[in-house]
Amino acid sequence: MKHVFIIVALLYSVSVKAETVYTVRGPEYVGDKRMDYDYAILNLALRKTVDEYGPYRLEQSMPGENFKRALQNVRIGAYKNFFIRAAATPALSDHMASVPFPVDRGILGYRISFISNTIQDKLKEIDTLEELRKYSVVQGIGWSDSRILKANGFKVNTGSSFASMFSMVAEGRSDLFLRGMNEILAEWQANTNKTGLAIETSIAVHYPFPRFFYTTVGNTDAAKRILKGLEIAYEDGSFNRIWRRHFEESIKFVQLHNRKIFKLSNPFAAKLPQDYKKYNFDPHTSQREIQRTE
Repeated sequence: MKHVFIIVALLYSVSVKAETVYTVRGPEYVGDKRMDYDYAILNLALRKTVDEYGPYRLEQSMPGENFKRALQNVRIGAYKNFFIRAAATPALSDHMASVPFPVDRGILGYRISFISNTIQDKLKEIDTLEELRKYSVVQGIGWSDSRILKANGFKVNTGSSFASMFSMVAEGRSDLFLRGMNEILAEWQANTNKTGLAIETSIAVHYPFPRFFYTTVGNTDAAKRILKGLEIAYEDGSFNRIWRRHFEESIKFVQLHNRKIFKLSNPFAAKLPQDYKKYNFDPHTSQREIQRTE
């Protein structure tokens, strides 16, 4: 009996050691839910590839890191198999290993704005992109959006932290805080206590904005595993079930069909291989996409 126990213990020890550790970005602040989707999708991709690649354990990086710091930690390999979701650019792909699959199906490129309630009526009168450019935009440190917006002629301010940017627009220190249509409902619910904060009701901005998972350069086997898992999950419908669970309510909430959509270019995505587009969300078929069952 003692020998059996030893054998079982050894087998358990081997199985635990055989787990490959993967890391996804943790929350930036208490109550930050933005990385919940990243965790769910990365976990799905890993689960779909266990038979080929073996068992895994998915962990989160230390909380409190802003995007710029987290990206640097991916570059230097601060955590085991660290993956971060980031705006896809050729430059980033040159210095890191990429997973060329649009993790949120490009939905982040449809932008709705947090504003001060004092300028709601003024924004309803906007008819042209040139008129919209007269309003300043706040974005986070290291965000690709800043470069995209500047390339399209916008004045961009930088917020010191994610939470501070809601206060900046509520207090009129910047006019627009553009957020993805998949993000805005949860963030509105989390910030309804901020005096003067409102959601702009008549305008949307769109630019191509694929976001890929990136990991440390040279970590190609892990990147291949994630890509294969995402492709399997997309084909069997499990990817879109998670996608809808996280984003369906917010898609309905923003009522994109009732908004004027101003199209911007994204010069940083134009040189990417365009295969990712076959996975992109199409707002013209959104109701069919949302209502479809796998």
